[in-house]
Amino acid sequence: PKYIEEFNQWMEKLLTHNHVIFEIVHKAKDRKLFRVEISSHLFSYEKKLTVLSIARDITERKQAEEKLRRTSHVLRNLASHLQSVREDERSMIAREVHDELGQVLTVLKIHVSLLSNKLREDQGDLKEKINTVLNFIDDTVEIVQRITSKLRPGILDELGLIPAIEWQTEEFKKVTGLNCSISLPSYEIKLDDDRSTAIFRIFQEALTNVMRHAAAKRVSIVIKTVNKNLLLEVTDNGLGISINQVRNPKSLGIISMKERALILGGEVSIEGMPNKGTTVTVIIPVDDIDK
Repeated sequence: PKYIEEFNQWMEKLLTHNHVIFEIVHKAKDRKLFRVEISSHLFSYEKKLTVLSIARDITERKQAEEKLRRTSHVLRNLASHLQSVREDERSMIAREVHDELGQVLTVLKIHVSLLSNKLREDQGDLKEKINTVLNFIDDTVEIVQRITSKLRPGILDELGLIPAIEWQTEEFKKVTGLNCSISLPSYEIKLDDDRSTAIFRIFQEALTNVMRHAAAKRVSIVIKTVNKNLLLEVTDNGLGISINQVRNPKSLGIISMKERALILGGEVSIEGMPNKGTTVTVIIPVDDIDK
């Protein structure tokens, strides 16, 4: 009886549409309940309205779907955990490299500078070699800073997502020489570490794809909030990604972008037009927005 109302609703739709397919719980002769899929057709037979229904037991299908949902949930939790562990490892390595190697290089530069000050005026050749060593040390310090920034930008942890997006855009412009326009909100968007990291990594991957594949001359970046969702758009005027490339199971970067967003209840969509460019749209739910 509890399913009679639902059944009657489907019969009312049948009178309007002449054909409906729906799922409902059926009771067998042994009073056992199981789910069935019913395909009902309404037609006229000998001038009388007639209903022909075919019921199919979908118990096994429902069990398989539930098993698939559970497996998908477990895999998504595992992916989330692996990403969290990876970010923690990146942060740890960045700190170790910055603190330990940076400190060693600083001490080394101090000692070499002191050694240089003790040279006599007639030891010009040796002093020139020491200056070359000092320049190498300065270059190495810059390399260390660049490596630590790639591992985990300190600006993301210290100032938040928006300044980190600005910094990454400037770095991208320096490397590629592309014309980049960026539109950012004038208000603060408060995000937890997981959301900030996910959006920033998706943004990095989007820029990497532009640099590697797009052959673009211009990139437009937009960040705004719409109905308690953060929206990030990265648009280029390059070759334009194809549907096959988006759906390619070997496109691990795209898969990673979508998985990061999905874990947070968001989504990533990628659309391209041949020789007109590609647009990557990221939507992530956010709760706290100060306008």
